[in-house]
Amino acid sequence: MKSILIKDIEEKYRKDWNYLLDKHQINVRHAANELNFQVEDNSFRALQLKNHLVKYLNDDDTRTFGVCVGIKTRRKREVFSSILVRRRPLIPFG
Repeated sequence: MKSILIKDIEEKYRKDWNYLLDKHQINVRHAANELNFQVEDNSFRALQLKNHLVKYLNDDDTRTFGVCVGIKTRRKREVFSSILVRRRPLIPFG
């Protein structure tokens, strides 16, 4: 499966883009349950970030399909994804 992200499509070109993508059977919409997130267990911050990203994608009308987003907030945790969002401390310790 391949993924594509298209941003900043001007309103006057949306119909053309929709036609082109539909012609080639490329899904152009997403639902919250189609976005695959890998979030650390018992991490309130990771869940907050996931919810923020979902809201941003919906508000911005970003069209996605097949994207897997991993959210990593703690060191030495394994999170597998095609896109990894990491939280880094402001002051590194150790």
